[in-house]
Amino acid sequence: MANMAGDEVLLNCTVSVGSEPVDDEVIWTRDGKEMNLNDTNKYIWKVKRSAGIIVHTVRIREATMEDDGNYACESKHQRASQIVHVNIELQHFAKVEDLRVLSVKHSLRKRA
Repeated sequence: MANMAGDEVLLNCTVSVGSEPVDDEVIWTRDGKEMNLNDTNKYIWKVKRSAGIIVHTVRIREATMEDDGNYACESKHQRASQIVHVNIELQHFAKVEDLRVLSVKHSLRKRA
C-alpha cells in the first residue's frame, strides 16, 4: 500500500467470529512492535460489528516516513492475524532558486 507523506492512511482488519460469542480484542503491531493507539494525535481507531464480522480500523493521521513498515492485526484469542505493508513515500518538489520574467504577453493600460 503506497501513500504519500502527509496523507491519512487507513488500515482495516476483519475478524470473522461466526455465531459464537468471542472476545473481539486485537493487537496492532508495526514491524513486530505493539502500537500505542492511545496517541490520539497520531491514530484514530474504531471497531464496527455486524453479523458475525468485526472490522477494526486504524487511521494514521498525517503519515510520515517514520510510519513506513509492516502492520499486523492479531486477534488476541483466535491466534489469527492479517499483515499489510504500508509504504510511505516522500513527495519532492523542485526548489526554484532564480526566477526572472522574460516577457509579458498581455498588459492592461488605463486610458486617460
